[in-house]
Amino acid sequence: MAEELRGTCGVDCTKCDVYHATLTDDDKLRTKCLPAWQKTAKEHWGKELTLADINCKGCIGTEEAIFSPTYCPMPRCAKKRGFTSCGQCPDWKTCGWLSMLHADCPEAREYLLSQE
Repeated sequence: MAEELRGTCGVDCTKCDVYHATLTDDDKLRTKCLPAWQKTAKEHWGKELTLADINCKGCIGTEEAIFSPTYCPMPRCAKKRGFTSCGQCPDWKTCGWLSMLHADCPEAREYLLSQE
């Protein structure tokens, strides 16, 4: 069984196509997952993604490892507040960024709830 790797927001990185495409340097997989992530980035972050942006080694690592570090706001927000997980923040249940993400990925919300 693969070791669990969770993003700041509660997402299971080991089940993420972007994470796998990065680890295996698989442009075919990047191309497959690009439309869904373009939609997410546009709707949630107001940003446009290209194939070159589809790279992530998990947001718990260095800034350079984060999926489009200039796009995803959660790791930067948690770090700024002194947290390693959004679930440590007293405001996480009302966070607009997390609400949008968790609408697309409810298992991430369930994970954060399970950590309380």
